[in-house]
Amino acid sequence: MINQFLDWAQTQQNVWIVTNWQLLQWVRNPVPISQLNDFAPFKCPTPQVSAKICNGIPANEAGLVQNCMFSDFPFQTCYGCPTDAPTPDNPLPAQAQSTDGSSLRHRLPSNCSTPFWDPIGNTCLCTSSDCAFTDSSKPIGPNGANLTGGGTGQPTSTPTPSYIPFNGNDAVSLSPTSIFTGMALLSGFAAGITLLL
Repeated sequence: MINQFLDWAQTQQNVWIVTNWQLLQWVRNPVPISQLNDFAPFKCPTPQVSAKICNGIPANEAGLVQNCMFSDFPFQTCYGCPTDAPTPDNPLPAQAQSTDGSSLRHRLPSNCSTPFWDPIGNTCLCTSSDCAFTDSSKPIGPNGANLTGGGTGQPTSTPTPSYIPFNGNDAVSLSPTSIFTGMALLSGFAAGITLLL
């Protein structure tokens, strides 16, 4: 449903689909609609990668994407189909051996940007400072476990067995109002795509 909405939105006049960072750049330096096509933060340069690798660029990955045929939600991936459907309790299941006998694929490491990563060859094609990348995001997982993975699909660490609050204090009870407010704030921060109408 979201894909249909985005397809429709792109057919409308004066609609730009931007990231939160791009929106903030425009808020800091608003320009008229007539100049948005030349507004530097709205430019999305296409990385210059000519190798045939599975990297999210359709011309490069033809024939390399794997189809994961789960009954509830089939999907495609460059990083190898999981043995089980991902769930909140198991967001990064182990990778299944492919049906064509090819080797396991490698997940994106923290020092290579997606367009330059070859998950089949397990190598980063970026060799200059122009495409260098360092992931500075916080690992996702309870109590410091990094469930974002790497390698061939297993988490890079395991959670500690007990609950540790972020502030180090004992757990506090939360009222439904504070939970709702916190969830609303989190959902606002979690939105990665913003429509600038």
